[in-house]
Amino acid sequence: MSHSETLNAIKSWSVDDRVELVNQIWDSIADDSGVTKITDPLRAELDRRIAGYESDPINVVTWERIEAQLDAES
Repeated sequence: MSHSETLNAIKSWSVDDRVELVNQIWDSIADDSGVTKITDPLRAELDRRIAGYESDPINVVTWERIEAQLDAES
């Protein structure tokens, strides 16, 4: 089956199924390229930060503020 035939067949799938396929493809690329997987402690930290943001999305530091602080320090 050619790539275009495969793509046409995949287009008939549900969005959820297509997203799952994309995730599996990305995982296979990471496996083949030697990209380091996210460790459990790092995943926990990322989850903690996301939860913190979701519980209080107003309490953030903007990129502009970070740049200004870095400029002031140099």
